[in-house]
Formats: sequence, structure tokens, C-alpha cells
Amino acid sequence: MKITKFLAMMLMAFTVGALCSCGSDDDDDGTGGGGSGSGKAPTSIRGHKFNFFYEYGGELYRSVSFFQNEDGTFGFLSYSAVDSYGAKLEECTKTSANTMHIEILSTHLNGDIGDYWDDSYYQDFDHSYTFDLTFTDDDQGIAYVTETKYALDAWGKWGKQTTEATWYFRMDSDVKPSSPLIDAAISGEEGGDEPWEDNDEDGNDSETVQPNDDGLNFKISSVGKTYLNYRTESGVSGICCGTSPRPTIYDITGRANPSTSTYINLEGLSQNTKYYIRTFKEENGKITYGNKVTSITTVGSTPNSEIMLNLEWVSGGLQAEYAINSTKTFLTYFGTSYSENAGHDFGYETQGGSGEYFLKFDGPWSGSLMFYLAAMDIETDIIYEERVTNKK
Repeated sequence: MKITKFLAMMLMAFTVGALCSCGSDDDDDGTGGGGSGSGKAPTSIRGHKFNFFYEYGGELYRSVSFFQNEDGTFGFLSYSAVDSYGAKLEECTKTSANTMHIEILSTHLNGDIGDYWDDSYYQDFDHSYTFDLTFTDDDQGIAYVTETKYALDAWGKWGKQTTEATWYFRMDSDVKPSSPLIDAAISGEEGGDEPWEDNDEDGNDSETVQPNDDGLNFKISSVGKTYLNYRTESGVSGICCGTSPRPTIYDITGRANPSTSTYINLEGLSQNTKYYIRTFKEENGKITYGNKVTSITTVGSTPNSEIMLNLEWVSGGLQAEYAINSTKTFLTYFGTSYSENAGHDFGYETQGGSGEYFLKFDGPWSGSLMFYLAAMDIETDIIYEERVTNKK
């Protein structure tokens, strides 16, 4: 589907500029904040610029941006656009003292989408965004976003998609928002005058982390420094794993296994990092999320880690060392396929517990042998582990 030069010029002329206004901003906010007091939303976005960020691996990355000048001119840039021709601001409503509802119809040109389209450009006429903004400070907060577009989904299927996501935003500044402060305000842990409500459609309450039970539709068996091992039950498409209490498919994602009794690894995690996990389901191009969230903290390698587990080959053998800084109770042990007598049970440990074990090297050994240092959470049965193979 090719766009002629004439059509592209007409589209540019039609979409650039102000197509809709949000009214005048009579809060006298100025250009530096969202009004007086903590967490106040402006009456309109006129005279303001918004930068949105998604979280991946504990870092924030720019997603989309939009602005409206004092004269009403509206501009929008999508992270997925090669050339942005503009957009229409269809609705902008201040819904409470600290919340806003914004709807945008984005008209932009995409290209380089593969051999099927012969590398031609196609015009996306029906790419829309809905933003529900919650200001946790004068110039930053969290946005619950619904994006509708035509694209390839995670399974290579082309069609109309509706995706829900949670992004952070900063107003009138290119400085990244402070995700820890925003998360704390949303969860009611600190900041603001009252706990922030969670009104997303999937029913997830970010103030509460649910226990790892059957209601999650997945089960975690083990956690390492950079991975977790899980299995899913029927009816879900996969799991989302992120450092925000509301992980989405824009975070680290693992697909469901057709065999609900088989465990698979989710790689790419960071050491000693707290991750939140929930399921997602893709059906008819729409992404929905499970209504329960659990959390784990990956294994670390330093003594200040929540759970430190280290296995290291040293002169004469294998050195195992652990330290527990969690308030939970763990059954800790060292094991190996080398010999039943080579293992060691450290017993039950909680915060402040530590220990070490040395396995003398008396090889050579034939074949591949596995050694592991583990701490099992006695409440959830999740095993935190460090594994190595025999020295070659």
C-alpha cells in the first residue's frame, strides 16, 4: 500500500497544527508545574509539554511526547513513528484535583516493515491513545494508557491491537520522572496527603502484592541472579515481569508454555532487584492483564543483597557462601550431583544469617556435574539458587 507524494503532502497539511483545544488554563500554573500544592493537575495542557516513559530493566525510556502551545497548536511524537505528520487532540478533561483524561488521534507514517509490504510506507489512519494521568507531584506522575493501532503482535499476527500500559510522565521538563517517588505516592507509602486510588480496568490493586497462590494462574519454582523459572496454567498467554508494581508487555515478558506442567526460564533479569509479576492474555488483538500480582527479589552477589548466594571455583575446590538480609525464613543447603556425601544442609536461616562451605576438588571428574547453593522460602516453596558446573 504505497502513499503518493501528493497524498503525503495533503496529509501533512491536514494534520499539522491545532485541530482541537483543551480550553484555557485558568489555574495560573505557569510553565513550570501543574498548579499550587502537591499533585495538582492543570486545568488544561495548553502551554505545557508532556514526556512519557516506560520502564524496562529498572531504567526509564522515552515512549511518546506531546505539547500544546498557548495559541492552541498541538504536536505529538510517537516512539514508533518514522515521520510524524501530526495528531488531533480529541479530548482533554480535568477529572479531579489531581487527574486528567486525554484522548489523541495520531496520524503518522510508518515504514521499513518487511518484505510483505515491499519496504513501502503505509499510513496509519486509526492510531489512537487514551491517557489517564494522575499527578503525584506538581510536574510528574503516572499515566494509564490505552493504545489502539494496526501492527504485528508478539505472535506475528497483523491486525488491530488494543494495548494497556502504565507509563511515567514528566511535565515541562526533559528530566526523567522519579519512578520510586511516584510508585511510593501511588501505593500510599509516602508523599501526598492521602493514598492514591488505583482505578485501572483490570482490577489490579497496586497497593497490595498478593501471595503466590493458584489465583495467579502461574507458579514460580526457582529464582537466580538473572532469571526465574515458572509455569503457567491454561487460559493465559504469558507473564509480565517489571520493577513497577504494574508490569506490562513493555517490560520483560515470558510466553506461556503449551504444556502447563512444564517449567521454563525467563531470562534477562538484574541481580538483587525486586520484580513484580502478573499474567497477560492476548485475544482478538486486545491485551488484558491478570488481577493479581506477586513479587520476587533476584539473588545478589554482595553481602548487602537481600539474598546473597555465591559459588566460586578457588584453589583446591569450590567455595560456597551465602547471606540472608530478608525477614523471611529460608531452608539453606548446598548440593551436587557429584556425591550425596558432598552436600551440606545449613538449616533454617532468617535476617542476619550467613554461612559458607568448601568442597574439596578431588577430580578429575567425567561428564558434566551440577553444583548448587540454595535458599528455599518456606512460605512459598520458591527456591533461590546459584548454580555452576564442574571445572573443565
